[in-house]
Amino acid sequence: MPAAAMILYKYCSPRGVDILESLRIKVTPPIEFNDPFEFTPQIVGTIPLQHIERMLTDPAFLSHAYPVHMAAGTFSGSKTEFDHYMREQKTSQAQEFLKGGLPIVVKVLRTIHLVNLSKDIGLLCLSEKDKDILMWSHYSDGHTGLVVGLTTDHPPLSVTERLWKVAYDSERVKLDLAWLPDSEEYKQYTKELVTTKSSHWQYEQEWRQFFPLQKCHVDRHDDATHYFLKIQPQLITKVILGWRCSDVTENSVRRALTESRLQHVLLEKTVLDERKFELETVKV
Repeated sequence: MPAAAMILYKYCSPRGVDILESLRIKVTPPIEFNDPFEFTPQIVGTIPLQHIERMLTDPAFLSHAYPVHMAAGTFSGSKTEFDHYMREQKTSQAQEFLKGGLPIVVKVLRTIHLVNLSKDIGLLCLSEKDKDILMWSHYSDGHTGLVVGLTTDHPPLSVTERLWKVAYDSERVKLDLAWLPDSEEYKQYTKELVTTKSSHWQYEQEWRQFFPLQKCHVDRHDDATHYFLKIQPQLITKVILGWRCSDVTENSVRRALTESRLQHVLLEKTVLDERKFELETVKV
């Protein structure tokens, strides 16, 4: 959690102008993240018998296990025989299979965890840095977009118990299958899972905050569902235009900032340093 107010930055494609025009910002369910390792723990330990028994009678677990078993060739039935599959999982042979903690079970548990989590929460991902070349390249359409600076001394980012700095590690967070959901170990694991990424992403210097999806505005189009959080104009402190930003995008940003509610926002643009591989910003 931040000890004092700071500015965190949201890298956007040119469509990020919508943040200024509509005063809303997108939050993303974990299952849509670009890193396939996100929220996928290192699973260790032995599955307790009571957990196994619950799995064997849980249609939700079996519905995820079914296609994994089919793909692995460990179930010989046809794809239309899910009822038969459910019956087969209640045999002693299936119980021994689950007790072994085989990779198929681990894969299913990870899938269920990610799917269930993504039904309930979305994350707003921000960066401490506003001039990172890779961030501009990866998240702002090759420097054609913009970066929006947001202050942590105004809601919702001032809700510090939900604003966490990401830690970077070479190993996945461990989940011991023996931990009960209400145990202290499980609670600590949950926080670490939300805030830990591979060290490959360390350049992002990320902070993230999670929000219940049920409290977000839902926008459905092109067979996709998007979640947005309404924000107050005071949350926005700065906008930085990419050095390849088009006149169309720049004019859209300028129009949005002429509104009385956003006239306090500082407008800058990135420029290339003449000597070093660095970006600088200038007021416009």
